[in-house]
Amino acid sequence: MFEKSGLIQRFLSLILLATSGFVTLILVFVGYEVAIMIMAAGYTQGQISMVLLAVTPSVFALLSAPFWLTLQRLRRQA
Repeated sequence: MFEKSGLIQRFLSLILLATSGFVTLILVFVGYEVAIMIMAAGYTQGQISMVLLAVTPSVFALLSAPFWLTLQRLRRQA
């Protein structure tokens, strides 16, 4: 039989995993949109635009790090 607290912790871990993945995907999408808006406004040109397009989604995805770190801490406690 599962302990009640173990089952709850697994359920919370699953919810946090889904939330972390969803937040990361949304932030990557927002990062691409921001990069495209900056390029469309004419603030960058040439290779700097390509670097901006490659780096911005990754930087935005880093904003989801607290979710992933909390998930890792929650799994260590199990």
